[in-house]
Amino acid sequence: MYNILMSGNKKKKINRYLSVLVMLMVVIPAVFITAYTGKVGVYIGSFMYMIIGMLAIWEVFTSMGFNKYVSVIPSLAIIPFFLINYNEFMHIGDKVSEFEKNIKRALTWEPYLFAFFMSFIPMLVEPSVAKNKLGYFNTQMIAIFVMFVAGTFLKGTWAMNAEGVEFVIFFILVAVFADTMGFFGGRFFGKKWFKGKKFAPYISPNKTWAGAVVGFVFSFIFAFIAGYYMHIWKSININEWAISFLMAIILSFASPIGDLTFSLIKRKIGVKDFSNLLPGHGGIFDRIDAISVVSCVGMLFILVNVF
Repeated sequence: MYNILMSGNKKKKINRYLSVLVMLMVVIPAVFITAYTGKVGVYIGSFMYMIIGMLAIWEVFTSMGFNKYVSVIPSLAIIPFFLINYNEFMHIGDKVSEFEKNIKRALTWEPYLFAFFMSFIPMLVEPSVAKNKLGYFNTQMIAIFVMFVAGTFLKGTWAMNAEGVEFVIFFILVAVFADTMGFFGGRFFGKKWFKGKKFAPYISPNKTWAGAVVGFVFSFIFAFIAGYYMHIWKSININEWAISFLMAIILSFASPIGDLTFSLIKRKIGVKDFSNLLPGHGGIFDRIDAISVVSCVGMLFILVNVF
């Protein structure tokens, strides 16, 4: 029995490492191609981010119990996010665009309206699923949330990526520092600090206050230093030291909030992972939960300044 268990654990670890390797082999080249190969890269990037968004929405609807074919319908809502104003992005690869204006072009209101109406379709086709599992209201709120976050995050990231890789790397690493250092903080200090109290016991029983504090501190330090020296907030008309400090605080809070929000959704749905698209890691939203919220918050502040 011990050998069987060890064999099973070893297989899971191998699948986990292979999933990471495949993701890195696909995503990293695509990110650099999007940034540095002109219009061809912009096309490639739009296709990659569009597919990721469709899969992310599809997996959430299937995890709520909707038929896998019915779940394809709301996933199509990601397409207008990329098609609307698409031609205006074809000059990005020539490096003559202004970053903040591209974010404004990327996040227009029409795709959100389309996504809102598309979110009703699964419930109209399979009303019993929503009624019996979550109720109509909870199902609708989850559907709108994931569709809006997916559209905002992926279209905005595509617009940022077409300008270069620094914006994409920055937002990813803010979330990674919060999550990774939070894990180690909880592991080494979880029982020593704050009397071992849990951070959000109902939503995520394993998270401790120690981990949350350590994750926040390291995420803040990175976000502040990198935000200033990478000139992430140069388009906002506030002293760069001040806006870097302010945004470091906001984004360091946004990361665990994003993580907990998607954990709460999974708890409501009654699943551990949204899917098994990435063996050993779960689904797409299991990997980009905090990153998507951090990016959306960051782009919101850039948009406010543009308007």
